[in-house]
Amino acid sequence: MTITVKKNKLYSSSGSYLKTISCPKRIKHSELEMSDSEYRQYHCDSCDKAVLNTDMLAEHEIETILTSSNDTCVYINPLNPVFRVILTDEYDK
Repeated sequence: MTITVKKNKLYSSSGSYLKTISCPKRIKHSELEMSDSEYRQYHCDSCDKAVLNTDMLAEHEIETILTSSNDTCVYINPLNPVFRVILTDEYDK
């Protein structure tokens, strides 16, 4: 079971839409500051928002958070096995 990333959109393992990924300020991962001791959250100084570190969360935790709050900012590492990144149009939801 994985969360699918396709065309800047996240879909749950069941195929339900979770979120559109967009950063209007185009902040890089290296520009974020770790904001808690469990490494679950970054802080973005540009917009003064919390950014969820998905590397430290299980799939069901990510889905629960994004289902309850679609405006949550997220950092996604494409090498994280929780995510399946689709780069072509061959995937049908």
